[in-house]
Amino acid sequence: MSVGPVELPTIVGALKQELNQLSMIATDQYNNLTPSFVPKMKPDEVAIYVLTGDPTRMKGGRIMYQAKDVISDPEKGAVEIAYVIAKAPQGKLPQIGNIEFLREEKGVITLSGAIPSHLNLFQHMELCNGNGSNPNRDTTKEIIFYRKDAGYKEISMLERAKLDAEAFEYASKAPVDELRRVLAEDRKVNVKNMTETGLRAKALEEGKKRPLVAAAPATNPANAELRGKIAEAFDAEIIKFSVADKMLFNTQNTDVKYPVAGLLQTDPKEKKIEKLYQAALKDQALSDALIML
Repeated sequence: MSVGPVELPTIVGALKQELNQLSMIATDQYNNLTPSFVPKMKPDEVAIYVLTGDPTRMKGGRIMYQAKDVISDPEKGAVEIAYVIAKAPQGKLPQIGNIEFLREEKGVITLSGAIPSHLNLFQHMELCNGNGSNPNRDTTKEIIFYRKDAGYKEISMLERAKLDAEAFEYASKAPVDELRRVLAEDRKVNVKNMTETGLRAKALEEGKKRPLVAAAPATNPANAELRGKIAEAFDAEIIKFSVADKMLFNTQNTDVKYPVAGLLQTDPKEKKIEKLYQAALKDQALSDALIML
């Protein structure tokens, strides 16, 4: 039987329905996004995603995680998304797939617009915060991969360079006590026996994934005033370094001396200021004395 004009729309409609089922699946819990916000993939389009870091160092030869996230829809606000691969009966949770990077594939996932089943995963990977090439991503979240095909290579390289530069700046210049605190609190790193070199190397490694978030003491206005006072006092030589007992003291009242653990005569001025500042954060009497200078 030939395909007539009545049957052709039926066939086309069936094909469209099948393709729609292969795109991002919306459920009661996930993917309730504004339709215009969901990315499209052309049949001749190829998306290449590359895992951050060295794929040869993967434990077990793979990096795999459940594909769930919370993103910001420009019209609906916060929306939970997931790589839903199968809906579930009413009251049950849908089946959520994994994103899997393999060592044998050199940490690369390639998706093609010519393969309908790739569309669902493509849309999730484009929208999730782990995609460093996503311009709408939450920058406080860890970058897991980048999109590296021709259309996105330049954006990815610029963002990668910016993140690396910021990570190096922070890891090389932040006070050791702050690095220790931030790594422990923000990244849950065991810093107990880490040397300064180890802390800075770890901070650089973590900062390249996503910016390290400094703890509150570093941004407290009162602490900023305290640090400024210390710097001014050093410049005016009101505070000097005592070689004999390795203390900093107020030259206007030499009877009051304050020991500062780890302070060295050979430390550059900025390092002495930072060590005194960190000591004052932990010692209220020292802090009060410095504020009165």
